[in-house]
Amino acid sequence: MSFNICLLAFSLLLYLPTYAVQVELFPEIISWKKAPEIKFENGKLAPLEKNLKIKNSFVITTRIDDEVTLKFSGGEELTVLPKTKVEVPQVSPDTGDVSEVIISDGAVRYRAPQIIDARSKLRLKSAFFDLKIPAGVDVLVNLNMSLPLAKIQVIEGEMKAEFLDFEKKQLLGAGDSVAFDGEKDDEKNGAAIKYDYLLNGRRSPHGKLGPVEKFDYNTYVKLEKDKLQAAHDAALKQKQLADLKKQKQKAFENSFLCKKPFGQRDDCYWIKKDATCYRHRCNASGKWGDPTERPLDAKCKSQPHIGACDY
Repeated sequence: MSFNICLLAFSLLLYLPTYAVQVELFPEIISWKKAPEIKFENGKLAPLEKNLKIKNSFVITTRIDDEVTLKFSGGEELTVLPKTKVEVPQVSPDTGDVSEVIISDGAVRYRAPQIIDARSKLRLKSAFFDLKIPAGVDVLVNLNMSLPLAKIQVIEGEMKAEFLDFEKKQLLGAGDSVAFDGEKDDEKNGAAIKYDYLLNGRRSPHGKLGPVEKFDYNTYVKLEKDKLQAAHDAALKQKQLADLKKQKQKAFENSFLCKKPFGQRDDCYWIKKDATCYRHRCNASGKWGDPTERPLDAKCKSQPHIGACDY
């Protein structure tokens, strides 16, 4: 009987609807240097905390020497390098997914994992391009809007460099770079780029796509390692100096027989409490003796005054 009941229960389970649990994977702060700003739409700044989840649209601004690295839902990592502005206009409140990161100016390093989560729709955008970076690609993107110029340098992997609806595309492998030299729109103020406007609101930037060139990415990787080592060495040196300072302070404190305040044998200290002056003497035991009431004078203040006893 019990077997039949179990079988019936199992049969019912087969027909029950199943619901996939959607894991929330909001953009997450991995690391930072100096003081990059992550500002929300309401003007408030996100605190710089490791593994902090960012749940609203935001803009990242870095000044000289600032950097910040974020991780997104597909496993992608974005490092916003110094003197850069990047915008994330929307973060899904349900899943934490981000569909686009827009570079306004400056430089970023984008690292796509070997296997990207299938739900990720993250694209890297700017006034020049709209790119879906393939899995396994580690790429540097530089944008100089004052020229205007965009440069893509592939450190690892392989990808196509596509500049909006510009007719030419370039296949880039590790160690390859390509630059697109755009044109300014003289009829508009600022660093506006000149475009041809196509059907369905598409744009094609005016400019010249340069040839694929080699850049010394081994040197770049070495420089990155050297920077990390230099940061590690600086932190280690700072810790050593702090430890040395503590050792010196401890040795200084240990050189005194009496503590709190510090004094030697037969020293006295005077202190003013409730308009009365009290004197204490440092005994051979290393303890300050019981208070003796003394007349108020210049050496009797709210902070201990230590000196030779006046007797």
